Amino acid sequence: MEQDQSSNKWLWVILIIVILIGAGFWTWVLMNQNKPVATPIVTPVSVNELPTIEPSVSPSVSASPISMVDWKTYTNTTYGYSIKYPSDWTAKDMHTTFGVADTYGFEPPSTSANWTVTVNVDNASQYGKTIQEGSEGTATTFAGKQATKYTYANGYEYQIQENNKYYVVSIEFSNGDDNLKPTADQIVSTFQFTK
Repeated sequence: MEQDQSSNKWLWVILIIVILIGAGFWTWVLMNQNKPVATPIVTPVSVNELPTIEPSVSPSVSASPISMVDWKTYTNTTYGYSIKYPSDWTAKDMHTTFGVADTYGFEPPSTSANWTVTVNVDNASQYGKTIQEGSEGTATTFAGKQATKYTYANGYEYQIQENNKYYVVSIEFSNGDDNLKPTADQIVSTFQFTK
């Protein structure tokens, strides 16, 4: 019987604890039931009032313009054109390499990069291609003349037919040092007819 009283005693203790917890919970619910619930107030904002977020990383510095102060000028009086090139680039007669009437090339000082800006001039009939036949090219204006621009994986060229001559001004590279492309583009942009 003593054992029954001991187990009944623990049963009563557990029951009282459960009743106290339940009463405390209901008291808390009833107390908080009359309190107003805070609801957020949403105010519409126009797009002009939104804050501007500045990037934390400064933008990259764009390349400075290429100075042409110390550039040399190659002038071909026979075929009537001139072109400028940096003083540290090499200018050389290449007509025997290409087998056309006149080819002049300009190469950078670096031997690790194979960039060449060339000007080819030949009779239009001997060159075997006229601007009208160049359907894959894009019609454009180059050096103040009607031209066709062809873009290749290793460069580009402008083809101009002028005074029964065919002029091809091009950039070609086989080992691309991309740092040289702006200079090569600048060289091509200086080409002009002198006649």
